[in-house]
Order: sequence, then structure tokens, then C-alpha cells
Amino acid sequence: VTGEAITWVDVYWDAVAAPPAAVPASGWDGPEFEPRSDPTDLSRLVPSAAGRTQPGDIDEFGRLGICGMIHKFTDSSVQIGAAIGLTADYIKTARRGFSTFEFRLVIAGTLGLGDLYRNRTGIAHLGNSSLRFLHVMRDGDGREIARLGQYGVQLDLDKRRPAPLAPELRARAERLVLPTG
Repeated sequence: VTGEAITWVDVYWDAVAAPPAAVPASGWDGPEFEPRSDPTDLSRLVPSAAGRTQPGDIDEFGRLGICGMIHKFTDSSVQIGAAIGLTADYIKTARRGFSTFEFRLVIAGTLGLGDLYRNRTGIAHLGNSSLRFLHVMRDGDGREIARLGQYGVQLDLDKRRPAPLAPELRARAERLVLPTG
């Protein structure tokens, strides 16, 4: 409404050849991002989504596109949310939700139409009201395709403000926290 930028996108396709038209002509002019420590051990990630890429997931270059990846990682968010108790019933009765304020997507490979993917997820940060989920997508051979750090807060839906995690959610979330370096 005001013309002020409120969303920034800075995309890096690690080890994936980006088509020349996809490379920006100018440098990054968005905000500086706070460094985030990734977990040192991914062995405790839990299965959170799996399937095959569909036609709607594929971008104009014939590979799994950013929108398709985000949709697949959204499925993982729903699963990890349910694992800690942030279910549809809890959201309705407790008047709580999860509001994402940061996505950090790193793309390390590609998938084509019909390729198998498997997502695994853990918690890379557990605060009073904040959580950072780490979603890792792998192909059918186990190679990492992408990872998404999803940072957000539990939100009081009536006050529209962050709300501390309920003790039962915190207890479940603590079991999914990954060690960071």
C-alpha cells in the first residue's frame, strides 16, 4: 500500500546452472541477513513428506521450481507442527497459529517431472515463542536437493502478537531440537 518493500528474495542455486535470464543484472540491495547456525547432525531429522514431483511443481526450465519446493516444504511444516501438537484442533481451541517471518532456501540440486523426493525435518531453534524448522529435501538416491530454514513464531490469533509455547508443545518440541554448531 505504501510502496515500502516488506519482502526480500535473494536466491542462490548452489551447484545448479542458472539460466542466464535468471541471473540479476545488479547486486543485492535488500537487508543484511542475520547469520543462522545450521545443525551439525542431521541424523535426528524426522520424515515429514515424500512423493513425486507433479506438472504444477515444474518451472519454465523443466525442473522443480521454487514454488514447487516451497509447497513441498509447507507439507513438511504441517507435519512437524502436528508432531509438536500444533494441530488444527489446537489452533481452533487455543486460538494459536504459526506465523512464518523468514524462509532461507538453499538449492543444491534439481528434480524433474515425476522424480521422487523425501523431506525430513527438525527444529534448529526453540525459543519462548519462536521456532526455526529445518527441512531437508533429498532425491530418491539420497542426494540433498534443497534445504529450507523456516523461522516463525507461535501467534495469539486474537491479539495478533507472539505467544509463548504451551508447556505440552514445548515438551514435544524439545525432543525434536537438533544440535547446532
